[in-house]
Amino acid sequence: MNVFKTLRIPAPNFFVDQFRIIVTGYFIYKLLSRDFSLFGRLPDFLMDNYPWDSQGWVWYPLSPGWLVDIGTFHFIYWVLPFPSAAMMTGIQFATIGVLAAVLLFGRGPRGLLALSSFVLLSHLWGFYWRTGADVDAVWVQLQLILWYGLLPVREDLTLPRPRLNFDRSEDTGLFFSVILLVFVVYYFFSGLNKLSDISIIDWFRYDLAYHMELVLDLSELQYMGVNGAHAGLLEYEVFTFMVNKIGVPLVYFSHLIVPLMFFDRTKIPVFWNFYMMFHIMAVFAGASFFGLMLVWFVFTPFWRFFQPVVLTVQDPNGRWPGLVRRIDLFRRVTIIAGPKVSAWRPDDGPGAQRYNGSHVWRVLVWPLLPCWPLLPLLYAIWYWIPLSATRSCVGLAKRFKVMYFRTP
Repeated sequence: MNVFKTLRIPAPNFFVDQFRIIVTGYFIYKLLSRDFSLFGRLPDFLMDNYPWDSQGWVWYPLSPGWLVDIGTFHFIYWVLPFPSAAMMTGIQFATIGVLAAVLLFGRGPRGLLALSSFVLLSHLWGFYWRTGADVDAVWVQLQLILWYGLLPVREDLTLPRPRLNFDRSEDTGLFFSVILLVFVVYYFFSGLNKLSDISIIDWFRYDLAYHMELVLDLSELQYMGVNGAHAGLLEYEVFTFMVNKIGVPLVYFSHLIVPLMFFDRTKIPVFWNFYMMFHIMAVFAGASFFGLMLVWFVFTPFWRFFQPVVLTVQDPNGRWPGLVRRIDLFRRVTIIAGPKVSAWRPDDGPGAQRYNGSHVWRVLVWPLLPCWPLLPLLYAIWYWIPLSATRSCVGLAKRFKVMYFRTP
């Protein structure tokens, strides 16, 4: 496996624009939902409760305190007093302003706007870290915006020149690979922690269903808005067995194999769907991974929505082609006559791949906005079923053996 060659696999330039919109939108949401003026009212001695002091050896990388101060630009408080409540509010809204500028205008000359937002965000969350709170809530997200500021990228969908650019380039491919590596490293080292801290036997002993029952008890007390939507599921032994004996070990194991999606990008949708389901399940257990769930959307190929699709069918005037025309709200699907059902994207060039069988539906759903709720099902399940009902059992076995993950 050639790592350096993999780093520069071409990616659509539109990825940079959607990345910017999702990540800056996430941080703007986070800042608008919090009040950092609280830190301007706390006594100074509470500002020395670093993660090492409050949570022990678990956060060894964040010790000693001077390392946190340097990483969050809090070293200025070695000589200056802590800001007042009014100053903290000013810093918070200044950060929102810089993020809004990044959202509208891009990363700025030499990434200045993006790097400024990274400095301000790190500085604000530094107050959380030095008070022992919210320790790992935005680590991944801060790394994303840092690399966005450091790497030279092409941006087209900005206020000065709004343009959709779906061309592929190696520079965007490098940026895509680095962003992907941020997620790979985060989950992979989480898996290594599971190996060092928990024996493999204990992987099958963790009672996640019990923690879900605790959340259910809290929901009955209306504690912190926790809901008990999953209450009925806990009554089934099959569900608790699936959660405890299959779900938990599978999550731990997936962390160890997550580097596969770096070397084989067609596996990204598989991990995307899996971790989305994992994080939703974790919410039921009382752990909030909402921020990670949001930033996982950077890998969703939204550019497929804008790309036209040519659909070949035997009878273009038939019933289901007519249904496709009715739900094609943006007129991106062209239906023509042909010997068999197939689909391709003209924007992919003269050598555009033609998709047959069940893959046609996955290609077709992207430009059909009303069908988007079907996309997770298509990506999560249809990789594992035969392309047609006539495929032999031997062919199906081979499909499972080689694990085809063909992504349009």
